[in-house]
Amino acid sequence: VCPSKELIDSLSKITNIEIYDLKSMKKAVSVRLYEFKKTGSNFAWSAGGGVGFRLTRNLTADAGIRYIDLGKVELKEGAEELSFDTVETYAGLRFLF
Repeated sequence: VCPSKELIDSLSKITNIEIYDLKSMKKAVSVRLYEFKKTGSNFAWSAGGGVGFRLTRNLTADAGIRYIDLGKVELKEGAEELSFDTVETYAGLRFLF
């Protein structure tokens, strides 16, 4: 996702973090941290479901899906509204002692 210039202008930049690959000295990761200029509260909710399949007496395979909605945020008057929501899928193994 590429944020618009209006969105970036409505945030205050805190810092920029860059991580380099030591062998090639090329930038591996670049992270910019921002803080919101506006504050407030929002309604957040999530829903999900999953299944577990017993593989042995002590081992279960799990899989599931979860939807998370953290609401919408307007960063400043007239700016674009951001929606913070996601769908997660997961799988794993559970060992029972």
